[in-house]
This record gives sequence, C-alpha cells and structure tokens, in this order.
Amino acid sequence: MWKNLLARLGVGGATVDLQLDRDAYRVGEEVTGKIVISGGTVAQPVNDLTVSLVMQVRLHDRHVTQTVHRIPVLHGVTVPPKPHREEVPFTFVLPANLAISSPSVRYGFRTQLDVDFAVDPKDFDSIAVLPDRPTERLFRAIEQLGFRRKAEWGKLTPYGQEFEYFSANPQLPIKEWEFLLRKTPDTFYLLSEVEWVRGGWLAREMERKLEIAVPVRLLEDGQEEALVAHLKETLERVLADPHHAPQFTLPAWHPGHGHGGHAHGHSHGTGMGQFAAGMVGGFLLAELLDELGDAVDAAEDLLDGDAFDGDDGDWL
Repeated sequence: MWKNLLARLGVGGATVDLQLDRDAYRVGEEVTGKIVISGGTVAQPVNDLTVSLVMQVRLHDRHVTQTVHRIPVLHGVTVPPKPHREEVPFTFVLPANLAISSPSVRYGFRTQLDVDFAVDPKDFDSIAVLPDRPTERLFRAIEQLGFRRKAEWGKLTPYGQEFEYFSANPQLPIKEWEFLLRKTPDTFYLLSEVEWVRGGWLAREMERKLEIAVPVRLLEDGQEEALVAHLKETLERVLADPHHAPQFTLPAWHPGHGHGGHAHGHSHGTGMGQFAAGMVGGFLLAELLDELGDAVDAAEDLLDGDAFDGDDGDWL
C-alpha cells in the first residue's frame, strides 16, 4: 500500500525519457529517437503517453510557451514494476514553415505519461529548429556581403518571422535591413525595409519598403557566388535608385481573426491565411498570436504595431 501511495506522489513511480538521435533538425526533416519507459516500485496503469512539441517565444519582456503539436504515442497500457524497461520508437516530421530557432524562439519536446490519481512522469528535451538548406544558403550569402545579425534577428511578428541585419561593409552603407521571407516554388521574396544614409555633407536617412526577389535556382548547391553577386547588385540598384525598386504592401491583420484580412498591392495571396502559408514562421502563427493577444499585454503591443516596428532587445 505504501509503495502505491508513494508512486502516486511521484516517488518510486514509472519514469519516461525521450532520447533523440540529434539535438538539432531542419524544418521539414523527420525527428527520430526513442522513448525509454522504466518501471517503478509498483505496476502503474497509464492512460496515455504523449510527446508535445512546444515553442517558447519572447514577446517584448515576456516569455510565453505554446504547444505547437501533440503527438500521441501509446494509449491504455500498464507499466510493470522494476526491472521493466521498454523502448518505443519516436518519429515526427517538423512542419516545413515552422519558425526557426533564434534568440527569441526556442523549442523542446515534452514527454508525459498520463497516470490516474498520480503525479504524471514528465521529461523535457530542448531541440534546435534549423532552416532548410536553401534558406541557410541565403543567410550565409547575406553574411558574406558583410551583414551581421542584430539581437532581434528571428523575432516573430503577425506576418511571420523577421530577420534583422546591419551592414559592416562600407561599400553597402546600409544602417538596417529587416525582412520577412516568403517562399514560392520558383522565388524567395524578401519583403524588406531598408534604411541607409544618402548624400555627402547634406546626408539624410532614407527608408523604403522593398521586395527583393531571389530565384530558387540561385539557392541551389554550387550557386553561392552567383547568389552573392545577385544580392549585391540588387542592393546597389536600390541604393542608387530606390524609387524604381519594387515595393510591397502587407495584407491587413485583424487581431482575433488571424485568417481574415485581404491582400493589397503586390502580394501572393488573397487573404492573411493564404499569405502566411508561404511565410517562414507562418505555421500556426495566426492562432498563436490570436491566443497570446488575449493573455499577454506585450502581444497586444506587437499586434498594434507595424511588421517592422519595435525593439525586443536581447533575450540571452
């Protein structure tokens, strides 16, 4: 009887341990590993064994944790007492347009045994979500041009994940370059806000919202030099003649109605939901921000602002 009571209190009960084959995976890649279930001092009936992918987001000065996906593994089993040890294979395909890990976005898998009238055994394993290879080549090319990531790089906005850079290249005197990344089968569109200083002793700051198109063929392996040259030539044209660079307008965002709104100007969808489908970081973004908007003051500030507005500071 005492053993049963202690097991219900979490002392000497069954344990669970998710063991991943790696601690970093690319978006769209299959996560693999195993779940090790070890018996305690008594047999315990288990309602469910689940693994949840959870996201921790920093919004201004708050950290908010949200379940991205819940993966059922086992249902209605009994874990025998020691020395019972069982290994259950685990696989899960990361969504292709999940936000990637950044200073303000973190991920982990929470593994849990649901035991009636007892403390549920839990396990948590952090995981880094990396960009796919074409996106990684784009980031690498940007950095080869002399751009450096700002502390806010990779923060979430209502429109997707935003990537912020400053230039350390005197040939590209750009004070700040922020962009949202939208993907189509043939082209990556960098929906950008570029800020730079123009002129000599009468120098003035310039700022434009521009659409920079990168053909997918330039993001293939072996095209690194052509990709860097394309980005450099495009930015030089923008600095020389910003008024003739393609501009964009984001579709309307309505807090509480994440998939509402209508596209205006140059866009690639007819509504917020369709627009977000191709955005890096667009997976569950509308639902996430709608839910946060009711509970977190910082999220309300974010939703009221522009996609390229605000300074979240450094999380770490």
